[in-house]
Amino acid sequence: MLYQTFKLTYDEILRDKFKDQNVKKVLVILAKVFALKELETDSHACYETGFLQSGSNSLIGETLDVSLKELRPYMVDLVELRPDHTDNSYLSSIGNEYGDCYERQLDFAMSSRLNKTGIPDYFETYMKPMFSGKL
Repeated sequence: MLYQTFKLTYDEILRDKFKDQNVKKVLVILAKVFALKELETDSHACYETGFLQSGSNSLIGETLDVSLKELRPYMVDLVELRPDHTDNSYLSSIGNEYGDCYERQLDFAMSSRLNKTGIPDYFETYMKPMFSGKL
């Protein structure tokens, strides 16, 4: 079922006429990464049927590494691709359109759920001495 879903999606990516051909390029790379990751996770059936042979697992891992390196230049674009529905801002602060990445990072940190609770009990006992070099 997973293969069929992947194949239908991949064929649609190849068939679609994107205005910007870079979109198709990135989607093809993403599809490769997805397929390789799935093969890396569960490829037992491929070995049982003889489709894959001994040593194929290392080739899958190497090819996944190459595909991830190919995808790397597009990572920030992919993270910032979809605007947040609440305030139409980008999901990350890396390279946002206004160039105020440090202000955005501070806003993210201040509004983080980690800053919604009080100081943990163990902070004064364990963390503060460690930060000051006394532990």
